[in-house]
Amino acid sequence: MKKCVWRVLTIVLAIVGCVTVLLLVGSSPNGEAGRKGNAIALKAPPFISVASADAGQRSGTSFLETEAGIAAYANAGQPITLSRVRPLFRTIERETSEYLIGSVRLAAYPETEDPHAYVHRDGWVVAYYLNDEPTSKIIGWQEYDAEGLASTKLEDVITLIFSEIGAVPASISYYDFEYPNATYLMIVADAESDGDRWDSFQLQIPGSFIVYERSWSHSSYDATSQFKLDGAMISQFNHCGNCWRAFYGELQRSQLAPSILHTIELFNDESCGDWGICGQSYCAIALVYREGP
Repeated sequence: MKKCVWRVLTIVLAIVGCVTVLLLVGSSPNGEAGRKGNAIALKAPPFISVASADAGQRSGTSFLETEAGIAAYANAGQPITLSRVRPLFRTIERETSEYLIGSVRLAAYPETEDPHAYVHRDGWVVAYYLNDEPTSKIIGWQEYDAEGLASTKLEDVITLIFSEIGAVPASISYYDFEYPNATYLMIVADAESDGDRWDSFQLQIPGSFIVYERSWSHSSYDATSQFKLDGAMISQFNHCGNCWRAFYGELQRSQLAPSILHTIELFNDESCGDWGICGQSYCAIALVYREGP
């Protein structure tokens, strides 16, 4: 049985209970976006004019403001030969001599999990999900372990592209094109691997926060699993036998209202088998927000 961890964050969020991990994602230690406590700052890429598509905006990027949602970006520090990275794309949606836009396959995930990517020949790479997809989709549960989540699927795409050209990102930063006024991203996650067991934690959002998006992720491997918020069923899986599944969605303000202590419950029901190996269940809530005065 896992060790119960008690965490309380009074400045950003109140998180109370047997929490497997408080998971925050974002830039590398020397990244441009930076951290504030346990949150990741969201910062527009330097080549994007959020206010308007002015004459100085790099060609091929104006679509990001209308199509992209949550995004990660980095610069390779060297020119990118587009023909070299083209085979990494599952689909190509737009292609010029200066940039590529399309979806990139990740070996550990099905096609439905493919992030999009914008790759410019001058070294910029932006990995993103569309603005009709929840922010929580960035979570890569297949990389989740006892230490938490080392990266997101967006970071995995950037690393994959950089690896192909022999580069390493000095930093990876985050930005939400759908909510340009948002300044922070936070993800709180829980996992359960013991059979026939409920786990839970509580979360409270300060009333001063302006929350633009509340989204959730629920995943399981070889387990029957349930994910509840304040007793209401959000998502559930039946045992499917040696398979991995994940669902994502958004929550309404009324479901995760500020200044209220909410209870998140995760159920993992799977016999541990002859070898003592149990199925696993995961859940998370992602918040895109701005701190109020």
